[in-house]
Amino acid sequence: MMHGKITFESQLGQGSRFTVIIPITNSMIPTDTGIHKTRHINPKRPLNILVAEDSKANQMVVKLLLEKQGHQVEIADNGKDAINCVKSGAHYDLILMDMSMPVLDGLKATRQLRESGCTLPIVALTANAMVEDRERCIKSGMDDFITKPVRAVMLAELLEKYY
Repeated sequence: MMHGKITFESQLGQGSRFTVIIPITNSMIPTDTGIHKTRHINPKRPLNILVAEDSKANQMVVKLLLEKQGHQVEIADNGKDAINCVKSGAHYDLILMDMSMPVLDGLKATRQLRESGCTLPIVALTANAMVEDRERCIKSGMDDFITKPVRAVMLAELLEKYY
């Protein structure tokens, strides 16, 4: 679909080499993506962020990236736990919510939070990067959408947008 090319060479017992060519011109790269530049964004203040994510590896990565930026992070293993965290009275500035989790997925959890009056920014954290996925997130009440794998600059830009 991008008019690219994928080739491979393989030799039994030696290994394989895959080549992916995607023709991208500079005009196709948005200037605000952080590509080819390093941005250090200092948050205006440390934030309290709830991360609802079922994968232990993803929990660890997102938590480390956010804590390196000076934020406090609490982890919820699924949507039901995220709802319980919010209802417990703990103060959060933002929720990062995985779309696909056991017990209660992020879309249903977001709907329930919105129905209960929660006005916190809720941002989808997902490996699903299709336009339809983004629309489903927004339709469920989420404010924004970032894709996995998450990078530090991506999180910093997101937090700068909200705070």
